[in-house]
Amino acid sequence: MLYAALAFALCVLISAFFIGRFFTAKARLVEKTIEETIERKLSKSPIHAELLRLREENGVMRNLLIDMVENEASLADASKIGDGTDPRRERSLSTASRGLW
Repeated sequence: MLYAALAFALCVLISAFFIGRFFTAKARLVEKTIEETIERKLSKSPIHAELLRLREENGVMRNLLIDMVENEASLADASKIGDGTDPRRERSLSTASRGLW
């Protein structure tokens, strides 16, 4: 009798697991269908076309801002190289010029 109750409980647990998976998959399928319906309805609307245009402009502006920041960073690095305040550089230049004369 104990083994029968244990087997029955095991069957109930396995059945509950598979039934839960079934309803989860069914819910995901319904959500996917709803999303596809909303997307299909929006694709016909002018709001969707405007949203696509804004996304494209946003990407272009982001790329321009990145380019500007990179250019400013490279200009700042170039000005640091050319200001001549590096003592090691000055010593090596003076040593090199003394060696030529």
